[in-house]
Amino acid sequence: MEIYVEGRAERAFSPEVIHFDFNYEIREKTYEKVMTLGSAEVDRFFSFMQSLGYKKSDIKTRTFRVYEDIKYDYASKKNINNGFVYSQRLRLDTKYDIEKMTKIMAELASLKNPPKYTITFALRDDETAKNECIQEAFKKAKARAEAIAKASGTTINKCEKVSLTPFDAGEHISNTRYDGAEMMMKSASVADSIQNTFVPEDIIVDLTLYCIFSSK
Repeated sequence: MEIYVEGRAERAFSPEVIHFDFNYEIREKTYEKVMTLGSAEVDRFFSFMQSLGYKKSDIKTRTFRVYEDIKYDYASKKNINNGFVYSQRLRLDTKYDIEKMTKIMAELASLKNPPKYTITFALRDDETAKNECIQEAFKKAKARAEAIAKASGTTINKCEKVSLTPFDAGEHISNTRYDGAEMMMKSASVADSIQNTFVPEDIIVDLTLYCIFSSK
C-alpha cells in the first residue's frame, strides 16, 4: 500500500544581512550634461561610502540607464521632450549590525544630494534555513504516515518518493522595509533614537514536503 502525506514546516529566523538599495536619478536637458552630473554624483557617493570604511567593490551596480524622457501629451497631441534621465541603482550588502546601519543612515542625511534608498533584511544562507525546514517537514510527514499505517493495520516500509515545493523567491527576505524619505526624517533626529525605530520582523521560511511511503 502507498501512503501519500504532506509535512509542513515553518520556522522564524533572525535577520543576518542588511540590503541597502540606493537609487540615483538625475534629470537634465542634454545627454552630455546628465552624464556629467550623474557620474559626478555617483563618484561622490562612492567617496562618501569609502569614508565610512566600505570599499568601492562592496557596492554593486544593479541597473544603469540613460534615456530620453519623451511623453505623449493627449491634449496637444504632441510628444513632450522632458530631457534626459540618468538612473543608476546600487546595492550594498552588509552584516546585520544596528549601529553600523544607524551610522550610514545618519551620514546619508548629511549629504547635499543623498540618494533615495530602501533597506531590507535577509538571511545569509537560504539553503541552511531550507534544510532545517526540510528535516522538520519530513519528520511530520513520516509521523502522519505511521499513524495512517497503524490505523490500516500495516507498518511503514520506506519513503518511496519526496517532492519539495520551491521557494516563492530565490532568497528569503523580511517583510520589513524602510524607504529613503522615512530614513531622512529619522536621521535628522538624535542617532540613538533611530535604533529604536528598527525592529525588523523575523524571516519566515515556510515549505511543504510531499511524501509517498510504502507500507506492508
